Amino acid sequence: MPREHPVFTQQLLKKVETAVESAESGSGAEIVVVLARESGPYRDVSLTGGALTAWIALGAILHSSWNFHVDLVLIYVTLAFAFGTLITGRVCPLKRLLSRQRRRSQQVMERAKLCFHEETISGTRDRTGLLLYYSRFERELVLLPDLGVLTHVPMARFHEATQQFRKRSVSGSLEEALVDTIESLGPCLEKACPRREDDTNELHNRPRVIL
Repeated sequence: MPREHPVFTQQLLKKVETAVESAESGSGAEIVVVLARESGPYRDVSLTGGALTAWIALGAILHSSWNFHVDLVLIYVTLAFAFGTLITGRVCPLKRLLSRQRRRSQQVMERAKLCFHEETISGTRDRTGLLLYYSRFERELVLLPDLGVLTHVPMARFHEATQQFRKRSVSGSLEEALVDTIESLGPCLEKACPRREDDTNELHNRPRVIL
């Protein structure tokens, strides 16, 4: 049985797959959806959290009215560092607090470009592939169209779609935001990439999940 992420449930994957099939039904576009838990390891951020925790622990020990043996101080500070590193790596709000928005956005874009090649988006007959990449930790969506789509649809239209997604995901559920975004792209893709009589489904419709 496939592993299920608490956010990327089988129900969500099925609804997204249905939305992709619907959006592709009237056009020759090939939409590929990739859903990721996060777009980078952020180990340096976890280590920063550990270092801050160790400094706080050391400060508390130095200003404490209790007397600590020097060997115990080293042990306590080391344990504080390990604890802080572990917690920062697992608590998303804390990890976001210690990482810059610019860095997170850069991570998402780099991972999206990598997925564009991994999923062979540019391998369709008429270069009509479109990657929809969403990263949960960063809470960001990236749309990367291939040349056949970009020739007829300006990049500004995809930027607009990502902005609308951000608003929907804040006010509603992730599932609704993803489905609405995919469905909203259907009409413009139908105009830009009319479905040919010999059209075939060249890329998979089932979302790929990266845990």
